[in-house]
Amino acid sequence: MASSLVRPFKCAIAPLVRASSCTTSISSTTSDTQPVRILHVPGEVSWITAEEAQRWLVSRYHEDLLVLCEHPPTYTAGRRINFTQKEIVNLTKIGAAVFQSKRGGLLTFHGPGQLVGYPIVDVRKHGGVRCYVHKLEETLVRVCDHFGVKAGRSPHTGVWVGDAKIAAIGVQVSRGITRHGFALNCNTDLSWFSNIVPCGIADKTVTSLSNELGRNGNNFGFLIVSVDEVLPVVIKMFSKTFSRTPVLAISKELRTGINAVKKCLYILQQPQLSLDSPTGKML
Repeated sequence: MASSLVRPFKCAIAPLVRASSCTTSISSTTSDTQPVRILHVPGEVSWITAEEAQRWLVSRYHEDLLVLCEHPPTYTAGRRINFTQKEIVNLTKIGAAVFQSKRGGLLTFHGPGQLVGYPIVDVRKHGGVRCYVHKLEETLVRVCDHFGVKAGRSPHTGVWVGDAKIAAIGVQVSRGITRHGFALNCNTDLSWFSNIVPCGIADKTVTSLSNELGRNGNNFGFLIVSVDEVLPVVIKMFSKTFSRTPVLAISKELRTGINAVKKCLYILQQPQLSLDSPTGKML
């Protein structure tokens, strides 16, 4: 049972998209498909750095992107809800970062063992917002199927194995370009979810690929379904579901983007500077 640190809330869920209304058939990628640039950030990246990275990338959008990373223990709230000061203090005490987000949805957890994907795409190229969300769900359903886990949709957003959520989805769209995205539990420590009521659905649970396959590493650490194992499958299924050809970003491109974001964060943290100052114009 979830603790009382965060109150349960009722989710406002958009109607499900009928599969027939969106094209999600898998076919082999061909030379005439458009590219999707894959930006994999190794190691753990703070949520706020990823948030600013998305802003930076959205402002320079010219082709579809998929940012993939892991976060240290972090709780985020969507735009329909605000954390109280007491909740922030309590969650911080257990070693997690706490942030407010402008994505859809309510409360969720990010942490080690969870693969987070931030697609930055033009939804107008993918049938609109509802079809875009449908394709995200379809991508993750196919990833689960690859590992032998039977997953599907429900009246609630995300991807589910029975009454347990295995992947969360929350998006933000501005001028047709998306931010935020999905979080797939690979070998996540599920006890972190006991401190909140994910999406405010008090009678549901959470699960992971490792949990569903009995590969929790209790006896042999190599048995877990790691993020590294899931990463290429997500890239493959996302690319095929969205009819894109994956192109890996070179390290120079990645360093340039992340360093620019870190520099921007440094500027924002200096009270004597602003983005209108000569120093602040670096972005």
